[in-house]
Amino acid sequence: MAKIFISHSHKDRAFVHRLARDLRHQKVEVWLDDSELQVGDDFAKKLDEAVAANDFLGVVVSTNSITSEWVHRELRLALDDEASRAGPKCCRS
Repeated sequence: MAKIFISHSHKDRAFVHRLARDLRHQKVEVWLDDSELQVGDDFAKKLDEAVAANDFLGVVVSTNSITSEWVHRELRLALDDEASRAGPKCCRS
């Protein structure tokens, strides 16, 4: 089963929850912060782990998300994770 981390602004929550429901209906495992994070969790650490553990990063692009510091952070985490997996281009087989 494919797994996706959905990066979004909380201001777009209604749309994001409909999207997550539709993806789950298609047998996609969805990671949303408001359903996965608990009070007292180390948010930064949990986000790092979640981005690395999912197959895909989906970004809900909206007026709200393009100004969200958390969305920008999640994108940087995903890019850093992808770059670390790829390794140097000179050494790929």
